[in-house]
Amino acid sequence: MLRMKGAEIADDLGFAVFRGSWHWQEGFLRRHRLSIRARTHHGQVTPEKADEAAVRFGTEVQQKMLELRVRKVFNADQTGTTHCNFLLCIYLFLLTTLIIDACAGVFF
Repeated sequence: MLRMKGAEIADDLGFAVFRGSWHWQEGFLRRHRLSIRARTHHGQVTPEKADEAAVRFGTEVQQKMLELRVRKVFNADQTGTTHCNFLLCIYLFLLTTLIIDACAGVFF
């Protein structure tokens, strides 16, 4: 479509030859800071459904905690290593690995 419009404008301006090659198209898009993207539509969750899912998940977690007699829950997000010193990062990695290994059979 971009090439067709380019050819049309080149014809209107009186250019004898307009190829509209791939390189021309890429240069045009880059020069004008444009991009061609595929339309995507993922079923977005409405806020009401998101709230319901969050409450349902929290209830399931609390039931599982009661079933397994869990008293403390720790957050085990991935943490960037650039924000702490090297020895602390190694310690946290080993601790996380030990916790994951110890709990591997609990949920599966």
